[in-house]
Amino acid sequence: MKYKNWSEFKSSQLQKNVDSNVLKLSYQILNDIKTRLNTEIVHVKFTETGFTLNVDKSFNSKRTVFSYFKFNKNSFILETIFAGKKSKTAKYTVKKNHVVNQFKIKSKSNYSNEVQDFLEDAFRIIKSNEYDLISKPLK
Repeated sequence: MKYKNWSEFKSSQLQKNVDSNVLKLSYQILNDIKTRLNTEIVHVKFTETGFTLNVDKSFNSKRTVFSYFKFNKNSFILETIFAGKKSKTAKYTVKKNHVVNQFKIKSKSNYSNEVQDFLEDAFRIIKSNEYDLISKPLK
């Protein structure tokens, strides 16, 4: 099931007993990144278990998703598309079609400048259509 907006998504997550503070923090991150990058070119798609941040299709990028938020009851995993560097605090992982940095966010203390920078870097790499040039897994 997909949700049309934040209110519908939030309501469904609360029914699944996701902590309201976790939802509030994810909403803050969502608003921060949209403000930092430009609300007009960052789109959100809500799913059953989380949401994706997407670059506007007008950039003709091969890919559009640059970040994914997946919720648990007391935290969420924030994945950013790999943009050429590994994080010291995130788990670096290779998935089927892409490489990501995974940040586990439990509280505001986990929401660092590094997370913001990795979100911005992932956005830029997808927007500029350069992901395939640097997507080789690092060791």
